[in-house]
Amino acid sequence: MPTIFIEPLVHRNEAQIAVRFDYNDLIKRHIKKLAGVRWSKTHKVFYVKLTHENKLSLYNHLKDKGWKVDYRAFKKVKISNTIALRATLTAEKQSFFNDFKKYLIGKRYSKNTIAVYAGFVYEFLVYQWGKPLPRLTNKDVELFITDIIIARSYAISTHRQLISALKQFTLFYPFTGITDLESKRPKKSKSLPAVLSKEEVIDIIRCTKNLKHRAILALIYSCGRRIGELLNLELRDIDIDRDQLIVRNGKRDLEGLL
Repeated sequence: MPTIFIEPLVHRNEAQIAVRFDYNDLIKRHIKKLAGVRWSKTHKVFYVKLTHENKLSLYNHLKDKGWKVDYRAFKKVKISNTIALRATLTAEKQSFFNDFKKYLIGKRYSKNTIAVYAGFVYEFLVYQWGKPLPRLTNKDVELFITDIIIARSYAISTHRQLISALKQFTLFYPFTGITDLESKRPKKSKSLPAVLSKEEVIDIIRCTKNLKHRAILALIYSCGRRIGELLNLELRDIDIDRDQLIVRNGKRDLEGLL
């Protein structure tokens, strides 16, 4: 019998209800029927905004299917009615977090990087909500990794992002007992990516009937661009005479020509 884990989650700086389970197409299709449910690429879970009404709707949505539903994670967080997870932070920590976000903005990181780093640090502060910042240690980081990152089966790349976020946290606030974070950064996966052949790519483009979608796929493949870079393209960025594409604010906020 499959088990569905219902857990508190801080995502996009908002309190959410995470729905986690081993891949099961039947459960996936049933969860997606619930109003307001979305998928998080960062956390690899379905989620819905944390409210009393959503908790009740989720419970009623799952109870008659015979699946085992595990709500134990909610017992570890003090939540009353519709009070969001951000309420578990003290005023001091909330103020600190707001200043930390300004620090990231000042570092000129991309919006996506700021969202990811801030999200991890916020969740770390929630996890250690009762502990003063100066008393945080490497042990607290290890427990967070075990209880959150490993327990949720996050990818190695996500684990590495967490370490990068906490490194910025310690640079902004160097008065904790957290040291040597690089030693906790897992090595990159050495597994080779699956690469499509030229014929397979052509087949994918040929089978795409929507002209806009076909243009997107062709540009991504021919120019090696990320989807975010493609979405930011403007007509003035395409130089037909030179067969060049100007990428503005790409990776590391650099500008380049292709």
